[in-house]
Amino acid sequence: MNLPSFRSEQRAITALTRKSLLDLFRAGISYHGELSEIDFLGRLYDLEEMPSTDRRYRSASGDIYQHTVNNHDWEQNWVFTDARFQLSGGPDEVLLGFLAETVHPLVRPFEEADALVEQFNKHLRMDGWQICPTSEMSGRAIYGYLPFSSEGALIFGPARDISHRLNSAYLGQQVTRLQSSIVSDPELAIGTAKEFLESVTKTLLKAKGLTWTSSESFPQLVKKLIKALPIVPEGLDRSSDTQAALTVIVNNIGSIVDKLAEVRNWHGTGHGKPTDLETSLLQHQARFSVGISVQVAHFLFECYSAENKLSPVVLEADAEADYDPFEEL
Repeated sequence: MNLPSFRSEQRAITALTRKSLLDLFRAGISYHGELSEIDFLGRLYDLEEMPSTDRRYRSASGDIYQHTVNNHDWEQNWVFTDARFQLSGGPDEVLLGFLAETVHPLVRPFEEADALVEQFNKHLRMDGWQICPTSEMSGRAIYGYLPFSSEGALIFGPARDISHRLNSAYLGQQVTRLQSSIVSDPELAIGTAKEFLESVTKTLLKAKGLTWTSSESFPQLVKKLIKALPIVPEGLDRSSDTQAALTVIVNNIGSIVDKLAEVRNWHGTGHGKPTDLETSLLQHQARFSVGISVQVAHFLFECYSAENKLSPVVLEADAEADYDPFEEL
């Protein structure tokens, strides 16, 4: 399916998409989750400054409390048609912020939030938006909104797939950091890309029963894992030739990773840089580095999965804090 390019106009989200999104809540999902309506709305709007629709009260805080707590005489999901909250006909950012808040860790459980985000994005991506993790709280994703592009999905989709199938909170945090920093902090994205690939490599080495020493460089660890994984399936026509060709390709991954290390040393997080540097790496340069790391990690992960006919045994994918194979010599 061809996805439309992102449109930057204030009202890019169509009336059809708005209706489809709000219908998810009208079908029975509580938009305010485990919070009261007034507590939830107070996280997004200044209810004390918002005017009341009930002349007995000075502000929206008073009339909402009266009609949803003291009495329950407002219809369910009244907020969607209340013009003060601009959900049915206001700027995109108001609706997007509302949706992101409905899946906040303080509002609803992770499993429910994850499923709801998937539903949101089925509709939003057709209008150029997506709800996605932008920060974290105690290992739980805090969601925000960003323009959607198929390129972004190609980069972060495989990374999120690995973290889900390994059931690793640590990897999930790294993916969240990657996704939120690739635009706002390219140098952080480069440093985290290294950590992500290192974590996946070490997790798979452990799953294969292999060990390593502190003297082995990170490219050596990648090559060690490649040698232990099936690069092509058994019974493939000209399998030996294909195996040899692909081995040459993947062995060169070590060199790519080595160069990524140099980029990270100069521009990524984790190393001091000269104070006279006036410029930083740009988004497209960070995207290139992140893309390499994620695609290498996903290839290695899929090779392991194909060999075992299932997802790997769950292991905590965490690199040793005192071992940095990318440290400058």
